[in-house]
Amino acid sequence: MRVATLCVLAGCGFTPTTGTIARDGAPPILDAPADAPADAQPAGLIAYYPMDELPMEDATGHGHDGTCTACPNAVGSGQVDKAYSFNMDRVDVPSAADLRTETGTIAAWVVFDALPVAYACPFGMVYNTIPNGNTWQLCLRDSTQWAVFMQTQAGAVSFTAATNVLTGAWHHMAITWSTTSATLYADGVAISSDLIMPLVYDQGILTIGADKLTDGTVDVPMRGRLDEVKLFDRALTPQEIQALMTH
Repeated sequence: MRVATLCVLAGCGFTPTTGTIARDGAPPILDAPADAPADAQPAGLIAYYPMDELPMEDATGHGHDGTCTACPNAVGSGQVDKAYSFNMDRVDVPSAADLRTETGTIAAWVVFDALPVAYACPFGMVYNTIPNGNTWQLCLRDSTQWAVFMQTQAGAVSFTAATNVLTGAWHHMAITWSTTSATLYADGVAISSDLIMPLVYDQGILTIGADKLTDGTVDVPMRGRLDEVKLFDRALTPQEIQALMTH
């Protein structure tokens, strides 16, 4: 993770939503929504991970399956069916040309079973030309701040949003980007954004559950679960981001 200077944008705070929230130890919800088929998703879906069983396979059929050396060894209760449980481990998706998108969206359901003392980063795209960098990455700083880190043609960019994440509470998190701007969404609402230059890639390894340092070390791992991880080759609209929460 590139720890750049963080700037809290005015008006970007949000409060976790209430309502029907899956929590640790809760009995299974028999009528929980099922994973939507890849062809039912918005256009531009490159990779889709329902996170229902190990190993992590790409449900689109594009072949972007996950690999790992420090592998998660458990599947827990998810927001939609099941979810991967992460605890000091990580899954990598090998580099491919169609993963290195000029415009795009990454989205997933995220729940923390334990909050980080510093940073925990559920997903990112590794940028190793400058060590410990990321083309794009989402992190939670303790329980008070979401942070997005990006590597652009103008250098590293970061923007943040104040939050109050609670253990056991699911949130739908998404980052969209174009060649001029990037936006962070929480539970279907845009909570922070920034102007950017086009992104730059090198290896383009997609990491799930933690960051990957140049030497392969598992860095800034999350202790929690991820569900319905989806990567698109275009910036979805706010309406499409909201629709992802029900598909």
